[in-house]
Amino acid sequence: MWVLAEYCVNMSVEEIKRGIESLSAAELGDVAAFLSDLRGEVAEPMAPEELGKLAHRLAGNKSPSETARLSAQIVDGFYAGS
Repeated sequence: MWVLAEYCVNMSVEEIKRGIESLSAAELGDVAAFLSDLRGEVAEPMAPEELGKLAHRLAGNKSPSETARLSAQIVDGFYAGS
């Protein structure tokens, strides 16, 4: 873990974003869960309507970084509180 932390300290925000963009949906879910735990928040699952709105935005999106962000939000919203 410390090796990873030292590596990430030397990364720019853009490098981290590019790394996140290359993750699979499952890995994005892991990242979203990690960030949620890191914030110490106990989130409630999103309502189906909210998830549906995010899914429609995801389907019409062409930006890789926005796609990664929306995917992580959907996974986090679906599994929150689990």
